[in-house]
Amino acid sequence: MWLFYGWMLNMQLEDKRLAHKELLKAAAVSDLSQAPLFCFVSVRPSHLEDGEPRGLGQVRDGVVGEGVMGYWIRRDDVAAWMYEKCIVPAEVQEKYLNNNVNVTY
Repeated sequence: MWLFYGWMLNMQLEDKRLAHKELLKAAAVSDLSQAPLFCFVSVRPSHLEDGEPRGLGQVRDGVVGEGVMGYWIRRDDVAAWMYEKCIVPAEVQEKYLNNNVNVTY
């Protein structure tokens, strides 16, 4: 399945790789006063669906490479995850900073 996915969506996957590379480059400026981007969290939800949220207790997250995979997640749960993990805390968890984070059930 993943070979088929990579073949069918090759251009989209390459676009994701290039976007991440540019984000890293923008955040890697040594003089932070000149940096166009101080830090970022790139949230990558699995397939988005409408419907009643299942709650943050059901949401799994992990940076790319940790093996957190899933097939779908509700939009409201992604928004709740972003609010609780990236906006409310005084500081975002170190593992999320300048990284791609997969969010799924």
